Amino acid sequence: IALLIHTLAAVIGLSALIVKSALLFSIFKYVGALYLIYIGIKALLAVRNKENLDTNDLSLNNENEHTS
Repeated sequence: IALLIHTLAAVIGLSALIVKSALLFSIFKYVGALYLIYIGIKALLAVRNKENLDTNDLSLNNENEHTS
């Protein structure tokens, strides 16, 4: 519970700092947006790689059936 209180105090202090500085707020806003874009691109690439792996697995299975 002490960790929760400490974290909450840190967040409130950081929030107060951000409210006082428009530049700091903008920096946090844009860094957050860039991070969300990064996560989205990473997720799309993971799905694409998974589809490629699934396709390769199917082609390997078909080759094994023909050679048996």
